[in-house]
Amino acid sequence: MSQPAIDWDADLQPDPQEEYDALLRALRRSAGFGLLFVQCTPAAGMQIIERVKTDLPRKRVGVLSFDQPIAEGNLFLQVQIRLTETPADVLFIQGLEHSLLDYEDTKRSLGWTEQEIHAYSWKGVPPVMVNLNQQRENFRDQLHATLVFLVPPYVVKYLIHRAPDFFDWRSGIFEFPLDKSKLQSATLAAYIQQRDEAGFKALSLEERQVKLLDIQALLDEPELGSDEKANLLLEKALLLTHNNETKAAVACYGQILKIYPNDYIALYNRGNLLSKLGLKREAYNCYEKALEIEPESHEALYNKGNILAELEQYEAAIACYDKALKVKPDKYEALHNKGCALHELNQFEAAINCFNQVLAIKSDYIRAIVGKGNALCVLGRYQEAVECYDEVLSKKPDQQDNESLNLYNMAIVGKGYALRAKEGRQPFTIEQIDFGDLLPILESFSKNNHQP
Repeated sequence: MSQPAIDWDADLQPDPQEEYDALLRALRRSAGFGLLFVQCTPAAGMQIIERVKTDLPRKRVGVLSFDQPIAEGNLFLQVQIRLTETPADVLFIQGLEHSLLDYEDTKRSLGWTEQEIHAYSWKGVPPVMVNLNQQRENFRDQLHATLVFLVPPYVVKYLIHRAPDFFDWRSGIFEFPLDKSKLQSATLAAYIQQRDEAGFKALSLEERQVKLLDIQALLDEPELGSDEKANLLLEKALLLTHNNETKAAVACYGQILKIYPNDYIALYNRGNLLSKLGLKREAYNCYEKALEIEPESHEALYNKGNILAELEQYEAAIACYDKALKVKPDKYEALHNKGCALHELNQFEAAINCFNQVLAIKSDYIRAIVGKGNALCVLGRYQEAVECYDEVLSKKPDQQDNESLNLYNMAIVGKGYALRAKEGRQPFTIEQIDFGDLLPILESFSKNNHQP
């Protein structure tokens, strides 16, 4: 029986020392223009630079680092200026990835989809890649140094597909993947960071972008295991969420669920984002699956109830709120939303009871005060309703918070109708409101209560 052929190179990872020795030989032989690519992490790149400086003392070794997008993508000009000011035989170039991230952000602002952004058959080419292609001969003829690009794996993909003319002139490409222990340490750090929500909020947009670059470099590591990949994808999803890149974050959670279909955090967070995108049915399905894993999750029960309420399935929503309250009795948001659902079912006394329970827990919860006032008004208990609205109007609204302003204006409208109803008007529904009649009341309250 013939045996199947063995591919001895399958899954064989480059030996770091052998790769470094090969890089060193290439640099030692180089004279004049040359083009080398080193696939590595930024930290590994710094170590390589220091080793080369030590091992090639007769070579003038320079470094050109970028921590932000290159102006107009003109890398040739930046290299030319650097070599004119400080001549070098070998010039290491770091940070090219920042220009690619900037281009991705630009495409998002133009409304490109995530598929269009991350596919390699893109509508356009990053300016820095255009510069590399167009200035290829000038790089060769005017720059008398060996250029060594230190880049993460995904940048190599950009170069292959979007700057092929330039990349074809390479003298060599060298790979320095993270070893298993360092890879595990890096992903463990990411795992710990995921639990620090305040830390994400404290990061600037630029800092989050840098972290996204670091994560993408780790995700491209061939030795990455399932646990490590899922942890990195979770951190990436959280960073994208804080960047308001909701669709991209949803895609990350989808990747996690392909690895671990029963990951509660991925299901729950994905449901939240789908709900934000208005995909209520899809969000509902995520919460359902999350509750199969953690049946007593008051967060998932509460959010499932909210979806049902938006779909006008009020009785089912109330059942979810009750389950959430059984787990967490002081969850006043669930009590409030239960009150709103009861109001929609015309169970006004029960709704008022819910709002009172909310206010016993959180006395300044404006939503509950307005909700109670509305229910009292429908029941014809106008004086009590006015007292609720007055409590809201006694506090200045946050001018920067739309919800605060909306609740304030609802209290103005509610009080106006309650006062007029006391004079003999019939109880009203929202459909019967004549906002034209209320304009003088609104203007009066606005003048007396709003900040100029």
